[in-house]
Amino acid sequence: MKDTIEEIHKGVSKAFPCGAGLGLMGVATDGELALCHRFAGSDDHSIGSVHGGLDRQRQFEFLGHHHVANKTDCSTCWARPLCAGGCYHEAHVRYGDTGKANLHYCDWIRSWTDTCLKVYGEIAVKNPDYLEQFE
Repeated sequence: MKDTIEEIHKGVSKAFPCGAGLGLMGVATDGELALCHRFAGSDDHSIGSVHGGLDRQRQFEFLGHHHVANKTDCSTCWARPLCAGGCYHEAHVRYGDTGKANLHYCDWIRSWTDTCLKVYGEIAVKNPDYLEQFE
């Protein structure tokens, strides 16, 4: 909850749901670099190796394809700025496509975001000094 409250306070609007493919990577036992720890060992989701380095072209292609603007299912969702479509691995497992939005948890994420907005409002009124730590 603290992380979401911090994002609300800072006015975060995410283009990507997490750091996968940005700065977060998983490393398989053979040295292959994956989008994240959940994809470690998957050749289809490799973006380089510790021996040969990061494949920047593959990284940029991945990020270009996975920008939240490309997730049309998310285009009218009010929680989109904090969610950005959800986990790539979840999308891969459930829909067979890392670029799909995680539609199976939209109601949950909207409920969670609503709860965090309410908590943020209470804190802003009753203990605004707490929010200064996020500045």
